Amino acid sequence: MCFKVAPKVQDPYANNPSHKAFTRAFLSQSTVDFGEDNFLASPLGVLFTLGILLGSGGAQGKTSYQIAKTMRLKSANFPWNISETQQEMKSLYKELSDSLTMENTTLDGDEVKVVRISTGVFTQETYDVELNFNKSIQNDFGGELLTVDFTNQTNAAHDINKWVNEHSNGLVEEFFTDDIPKDAWMILINIFYFRDYWENPFVPYYTSLENFSVTNNHHLQVPMMSKDEILKYKNFKKMDLKLSVNQ
Repeated sequence: MCFKVAPKVQDPYANNPSHKAFTRAFLSQSTVDFGEDNFLASPLGVLFTLGILLGSGGAQGKTSYQIAKTMRLKSANFPWNISETQQEMKSLYKELSDSLTMENTTLDGDEVKVVRISTGVFTQETYDVELNFNKSIQNDFGGELLTVDFTNQTNAAHDINKWVNEHSNGLVEEFFTDDIPKDAWMILINIFYFRDYWENPFVPYYTSLENFSVTNNHHLQVPMMSKDEILKYKNFKKMDLKLSVNQ
């Protein structure tokens, strides 16, 4: 008796660090799914959100293993130890968040972080949340655990939008409308807020209307930053690559 076995697909990102392997695979799949359509996504935001759910113990059993494999975690192999995987995720989150938030800047006379990361976990107010999950969200991931009543869609949207507005410094006023599912029991939100001065400030006067390609055959005129200057560049013949260097 013969069995037909599908060939094993080689993961092109297998030798990359977990976070790089995940983000590259995420973007590769996104370009396939969206084709020529425009899309906006934050692979790191997705990684952080899934990582918090996994590392805090919010995901268990088969679901936790699937998340770990999707995130390319090194410990996600048989025999599988969920405690080891959770610890790997906590360490990875700390490493990445510390790296992203290490730089300070001075704004309006105050020294602040160039990048701020905020995480909100909103749960249905009638559900009991395990104490260890709550502690891990706060202590391991610097997040906030908040309760809302998802059965009241208007109030739930208002409470979540208020939190998002505060942590985005007013840049995102309405994240949700009233279309939050009534049967939702948890919503995880991750915010990256960046603010700093330009190293080489751009003069708004030089803004010009340029073509933006929506598709190959559809173009729009949109305002773009424009600047003419002499730049140094290097030519890498083996890679057929030219790199401009602005100094």
